[in-house]
Formats: sequence, structure tokens, C-alpha cells
Amino acid sequence: MDVTANPPAASTRRHREPRGGRTRSAWTNVVIVVVIGVLVTSCLAIGAARVHDNNERRLLEQRLGEVGAVLRSAIPGLQTTLGSAASVAVATNGAPDAFARIAIPIVSAKRRQFDSLALWQLSPGGPQRVAHVGVESELATGPKDRVVSLFARAARTPAFAVADFLGGSPRRLGYAVALPKPNPTYVVYGERTLPRTRTARIASDSAFSDLDYALFVGTKPRLGELIASSIGGARLSGHTGAKAVPFGDTHLLIVISPRDELGGSLLAWLPWILGLFGLLFTVAAAITVWRLSRRRNEAESLAFENERLYADQRSVAQTLQHSLLPQTLPEAPGLEFGAIYAPGTVGIDIGGDWYEVVPRADGTVVVVVGDVSGHGLDAATMMASLRFAIRAYAADGDGPASILNKLTHLVNVGRDGHFATILCGVLDLSAGTATWADAGHPRPLLVTGGSGRFVAVTVGPPVGVVAGAEYRESAAGLPADGTLLLYTDGLVERRGESIDVGFDRLADAARQVGAEPLSDALFTVVRRAIPDGCDDDAALLGIRWRTDRGGPSGHAPAATEFPATPAAVTDARLHAARALDDMPADVIETVALLVSELATNSVRHAAAGFTLAIDRTPERIRVAVTDAGPGRPEKRSPDPAEAFGRGLLIVEALSDDWGTTPTPGGAGKTVWFEIATAPAPA
Repeated sequence: MDVTANPPAASTRRHREPRGGRTRSAWTNVVIVVVIGVLVTSCLAIGAARVHDNNERRLLEQRLGEVGAVLRSAIPGLQTTLGSAASVAVATNGAPDAFARIAIPIVSAKRRQFDSLALWQLSPGGPQRVAHVGVESELATGPKDRVVSLFARAARTPAFAVADFLGGSPRRLGYAVALPKPNPTYVVYGERTLPRTRTARIASDSAFSDLDYALFVGTKPRLGELIASSIGGARLSGHTGAKAVPFGDTHLLIVISPRDELGGSLLAWLPWILGLFGLLFTVAAAITVWRLSRRRNEAESLAFENERLYADQRSVAQTLQHSLLPQTLPEAPGLEFGAIYAPGTVGIDIGGDWYEVVPRADGTVVVVVGDVSGHGLDAATMMASLRFAIRAYAADGDGPASILNKLTHLVNVGRDGHFATILCGVLDLSAGTATWADAGHPRPLLVTGGSGRFVAVTVGPPVGVVAGAEYRESAAGLPADGTLLLYTDGLVERRGESIDVGFDRLADAARQVGAEPLSDALFTVVRRAIPDGCDDDAALLGIRWRTDRGGPSGHAPAATEFPATPAAVTDARLHAARALDDMPADVIETVALLVSELATNSVRHAAAGFTLAIDRTPERIRVAVTDAGPGRPEKRSPDPAEAFGRGLLIVEALSDDWGTTPTPGGAGKTVWFEIATAPAPA
């Protein structure tokens, strides 16, 4: 504000001016400034308080959604375990020995998914327990009407029924799955013992360590239905948020409360700061508000980054896809097997593509490739059920048509929302024949003598589309040497393109592999059949034989080139696993993980691709990844919110030795690590 001084002469006339005129004007300006200052300060303080409250509510709802998503992702594993056991019970007509074989690993001390697992048969006279593994269940020691009520609920729900024994000692939860629907014959019931105290704190290194929580069975936060909480009680202090997640035939209620301000302490104290200093420092208040807005934008940007990181972490859900597929393929005399699973490029939902190889005692081998319609946990669950059912039927000696006929009783698209295309074959190398049954699946491709042709099979409807469908078998001869490729439609289908073009492209890719080792040949086929990736998941199973050789052709070569594409990381990981397929599973998993980390760094920093070299001796495995990227990688300690920067830390932690060397000419570098495969001499 500008202030103008009166001239000296004016002071002699001051007593003649109307009293209060100039004074009133000065006070009026002062009052206006004070009023404006108070209003501005009040508006800023009130606005900052509302921004804080809204921000806290928004961040609390966001954290609640993240917690609910993590909780939902853990539930299908429970249902899959019980559903698999129930499928085995249905497939084996309630055989106690068969049930025990699948139940013992689940109840074992190593896995300890349940403390007890029991198979009950439903009959007009009431439920009868057929088999039991583990400790005695609370349900079996209680009244019979409680058993009948629980199993009736299990028969009605498409998921599982929950039995609440939280008031007992010990505290337990029970889960019951009934199959087949809607008129079940068998119920698989499992119980899990909960800690005696209700206190279960969140680990300090967890993404949710800044929250208090309480988890209840049902939709109400009752103390009697409390499973666990971070404070041991049912009531949380401060701002709380609650979310009910479907859990079988009931719900899980998760209630969370932040231990501190989610948006930061500055945002909480800002209204008080503005109220105290706003009148004296109006400009400073405006700058503070500007800084607050900038910090708010930074907080929102960090929230979006956290959301992106959380979405990236969901890709771990694809680990579920690989865990449902065979971790290793079995061996059979005269046959060599290889397989590749290529996830789709659109989205990160897990799919229903799978493959299976089941050697039988008579020397024949059952090979299967299938594809459940749709994506997500439902499709993966159905895929697992079909896969385990097929293994059971194959082990019983059923032929391909008989296996598919039995599967029609397990799947109904109207009931389950999914159907499956399946190609099932029995290979008899000694007789030189292959017998096929096809449920709406693409025909197998036979490659021999530098040429490829699709095997003629009788195609029936997909499993689950036509109730009680009957499938017919087709027999074909096997040449003295050759390769069979079984695949899902993701390898041949492209949007806007005729599927015949995809079949021709696949056949051309298969004819060009020549005498490559099977693992390299499969990689070559996938790269040529879908060079730009595919929208849908794809599975490829390869079977190679030579009757004059009688065994697999050996390991993959020591060095292979890969392009600088995200798909190449998966290719390199699988290549390393195939090259070490005769090693212990823990060694294969460690090498594959470290190859993934080094390949990811090369894809991010080297546009020209990378080379993977594997050198083996009886004492150790040496793996080297070479690229033309600039600079040498260095270890660093990334912030928790950073998505990258931990690769070399993982390599150092899991390998016995590692290092980097520049390539000749200084145009790139090689990062290598070694894994010991034999104990060091004393």
C-alpha cells in the first residue's frame, strides 16, 4: 500500500478539518485490510483443512482398495487347493488312498495349508467321513446337524462354505467344497488353526506397515468374529475405512486405520500454521499455499506412481499361471519334450492355456494341450481342475476319447461361464502310432524330413458346450523320426486376419527349424509365428523322437542371441531352464531368476539385443549376458518406490561369484555370475 505524506501547510489546518474524516478513512483502510486478511486467512485455513480431510479420505480409500485386492488375490489359492482335492475325489469315486495322496502334502509340516483335511460322502442317511488326514477337526467332534448344515451350504455355493469356530479353543476356521455341482456326492473339508491371540502385526518391510487393521468373518466388525488385528482388539482409533470381500459363502471384512497422516504431517498442521501467521505474513501465506499445491501435485504424482507400481506387482500373479503349469516335463524312452508358454501382450490377467505330459506304465505317453475360454482366476482355476482330472484319467489307462467324454461331466458353460478346447493324444513309439481325440482344438502339426503337415483328426465340440458329447478317436502313424507340435490358438490367431494365414505361418516356421535342438526349435517357431507378440496367451508343446536313437538329443547350445524386446526376457529365462533341465529344481530356479534380472537390464539399456552364454562343469555353472549397452552396471540402493535398480543386488545375494567385463573394443559389456553345483572341497 502506498502512503502519501501531507505537506507542512496542511498541518496548520488540521484542527479545522472535520474530526474523524481522515482518521475514519485510515481506520477504514485498516479495517478493510484486517477484514480482507482475516477472510483470506480464514478461507485458506478452512480450504487447507478440507483439502487435508479430502486427501486423507481419498488416500485411505485407495489403500483400502489395495488391501482388498491383495486379500481377494489370496482367496482363489484356498479354493483351488480344496477344489483340486474334490476333483480327485470325484474322479476316483471317493477312493481314500487317492484322496490321501493329494491331502498329505497339503497337511504336511512343509506346506501346512491346513491342519486337517477330510473327505465326506453325501448319502441319504447323512454325511459319512470317507478319509481323514491331520488332526481331528472341530466339525467332526460336534453335533451332526452342524455337519449337515455346513455341507448343505457348500452344495449351494459355487465356491466354498465357511465354518466359524473362532469362539473355540483352539480358534479355527473350516472350509468345505462340494463336487460335482449341483448335486454333489463328495465334500472336501479342511480346517486351519489360527493363533491363540488375535494379535498379528504387519511386518515393518511390508507395503502396508503404516496401517492398523482388523479382519473379521462376515460383514460386521464383531469381536466374536475377529480373525486377527494389529492391535489385538476389534476397534481401531482415528479415521477408519472398511471393505467387505466375498469369501466363499460369506465375506471377509477388512477395517484399516492409518497410524499416521497418509498425506504427511505438513498437510495436517497447515490450517493451524495459516491461522497463526496468515494476518502478519499475507504474501508468505500465498507462497505457502502455492507450495502446498505443488506438494499436493507431487503427492498425487507419487500416488499415481504407487498405483503403477502396484499394477506392475500384479504381474506376479502370472507366477500363478506358471505354477499351475508343469514345472518340469517328464522323461520317456525315445522321446524328448519341450514346452513354451507365451503370455499375451494385452493386459496382465492370467489365462487358461496349458499343456501336460503323462507317461504310463505300458510305455505309452499321454500328451495334452488345452485352452479354457476367457481370462482371470476363474479360467485359471478351471484349467487347474481340468489338468488334474486329465492326469487322473490318464493314470487310470483311459484313451483320449474316454478322457474327453469324462471331462464333459466336469464343465458346463452355462453353469461355469467357461468352456475348454482340448487336444488329447496317446503316443505309442514302439508301435509307431498316435491316437487323437479333439474337442474343438487346432490340429497337431507333424514336422519330418524338412516338411510339415497338419494331422487329420476328428474334431468334436469344445468341452462344456454340449452336455454329454461323445468324442471319437483318430489313429495316425508316426514316422521313424519327427517332431509333433501341439499348440493353442494364440499362436495362429491375429485380429483382422484369417486363421488359415496363421496356420500357414506356423507351418512355414516349423519347416525352417531344421536339426536345431528341440528347445531352440520351439523358440524359433514362437518368434516366427508371432514376431510382434499376440493378444492372447499361447502354449506350445513339442515332442521329438528318433527310433534309431532312443533318447533326447541333449542340451541347448551354450550361447544364444536374443532381441531387445520384453518377450526376450521370458525367452532367455526359459532357455536357461531348458539348458539345465537335468539339474536340481532349486538350481534351475536360481539361474532362471538371475538370467531374468540381467536380461531385463540388457533390454532396458541395449537396443541391439543381448547374447546369453551358459558354461557348465561338474562343479559350477557360469552364465554370461553380453550386450552393446553403454557404461558398466553398478550396484545402488533404490528408494522403496522405485520399480527398478535391484537387479545386481539380487545377483550378488543369490550367486557364488559375479562381475562385469568390457567387450573387446569397449562397445559393450558382459555381466556374468557363477553358481556352485557341488560342495567346495574341505
